Amino acid sequence: MLEHAWRELRHDQKWCASHSTKETDKSKRRKVEFGSIHSSEASQVHGESEASQARPPGVNAAKGKGKKTANSSPNVEVEGHTLERIQILWDIKQQTFALKQQEHALKDKLTNKKLLGFLLAKSDPFTEIEEELKTKLIREILL
Repeated sequence: MLEHAWRELRHDQKWCASHSTKETDKSKRRKVEFGSIHSSEASQVHGESEASQARPPGVNAAKGKGKKTANSSPNVEVEGHTLERIQILWDIKQQTFALKQQEHALKDKLTNKKLLGFLLAKSDPFTEIEEELKTKLIREILL
């Protein structure tokens, strides 16, 4: 049963690193595979080269590489359309900003007129601050 599992998993990325050892390995422990044959000798016996035992890139590295290649080589036509689209959106934003400024100015004028109306409708004598506010509002409305 273990032999069947090994045959299935021996080429899996996780097990390839433990399966093959380098000749420059300076560890004190020997890695033994099926008796006393070293893994480098075993790969030569089975007809496998060390280049085929190279570890493949990880999942995250492969995903990152795919994303970089997709973003790094955009089509020239797409860039032109994107630039035009950005310019159109910029123009629309400027127009909406100008309209909002006009709307804000109209709201300020309306608020000032309402405030002046409340001050003029007041029957009590004005305080010094109310008198200054009334004259200021009248100047702004007349100008």
